[in-house]
Amino acid sequence: MKNRIAFGITVILAAVVVVVMTTACGSAPDAPPPDGPLPFGENRMNMRETLQTPNFGSQEDESGQIVYFISNAKSPIETGTYEILFTRSTFLNISDYNYLVFDIMTDNLELFDDIQGFFFRVFSGVNYVQFNGNAAMMAAFNRISEEGQWVTIRAPIGVGNVHANPDNFRMAIRRMNVLGLRFICNNMDPIEGTIYFRNVHFDVM
Repeated sequence: MKNRIAFGITVILAAVVVVVMTTACGSAPDAPPPDGPLPFGENRMNMRETLQTPNFGSQEDESGQIVYFISNAKSPIETGTYEILFTRSTFLNISDYNYLVFDIMTDNLELFDDIQGFFFRVFSGVNYVQFNGNAAMMAAFNRISEEGQWVTIRAPIGVGNVHANPDNFRMAIRRMNVLGLRFICNNMDPIEGTIYFRNVHFDVM
């Protein structure tokens, strides 16, 4: 009789432990959000299909930060575009981030006046999803009062902002290695001057 009671108590205790563990696991909080921006970093910059021999590359500013630059870089795509590719040597998961963020500047405001659209692409290998960055670009350009002034473009990368290839969204944001910036211009006429980029990263807010 005592053995039966002991066995019954053991079974009950085991059941309680299982229930407690299951409840605890089921009520575990979600993973915390990222605690800061994610630099794209470790990247190489290139241009696509330019009309002229382009001048592009990178340099360090006074603070040691990398600044990328392009000039004579219009392409014959659509009405004329700047097609900029930043390529990483390894893949990056940006699924926890909501915005692409970068600073932009020019030494000739005619270059920005000529730009009428902005779209960006997140690639995983050769597959990409394209996002609409028009509103973010125009908001930044409207803050410019003089040449040589840095402004920040903060463009959303959520599902609701997808402009092309939505089927590639999930794959591209979890395993990206190329970021493409496409600035659409009024025409293909060349404009003297340089456009600069810095601080390319992904952010939550």
